[in-house]
Amino acid sequence: MAAHPGVVRRVGATLFIGRTELTDISCEVDVDSCVTFRARDLLIEGRLFGVDVGYYEGQDYVVATTESNWITTGEKPVFSPDARYLAAAVFNEAYETMTEGFHLWAVDGLTLRRRIVPEALSYTADLAWLGNACLSFTAQDSYVQGAAPTRSTWYVVADRPEWRLTNKRDARCP
Repeated sequence: MAAHPGVVRRVGATLFIGRTELTDISCEVDVDSCVTFRARDLLIEGRLFGVDVGYYEGQDYVVATTESNWITTGEKPVFSPDARYLAAAVFNEAYETMTEGFHLWAVDGLTLRRRIVPEALSYTADLAWLGNACLSFTAQDSYVQGAAPTRSTWYVVADRPEWRLTNKRDARCP
């Protein structure tokens, strides 16, 4: 990632992104708790940064603001066209499991607020915004040992005051 003087810097084991501090833990101290942080992406100019997180077994992704606010997304998120929302599938590589399908957050200045975490959906993938009010993705329907898993398409649609999960394409999904 290109340098951002005064915003992103490393001092010893600590990565600073504005006032957000992410501190490495050496594997020599505790192999089960070791973690390293590496700034990777500028997501929204001067406001949101993507950080790779490395563990002894596995990896993660964090979105950090410059104001002591950060969230774990699991992977680089996809942003709505107007950059007011971000979404990411959450996969725990160390345990090879989906932890909660996917998450959707509202981006309000330098605040990230979780809006929805659909239940009972596994192995979500192919997240794509269809305009500012609709997110499509695929989810595994079922798994039968020895057979290929089946997948179906789902949508999360802006529905005041919250978002609504549906398996039918809505008029707000162009």
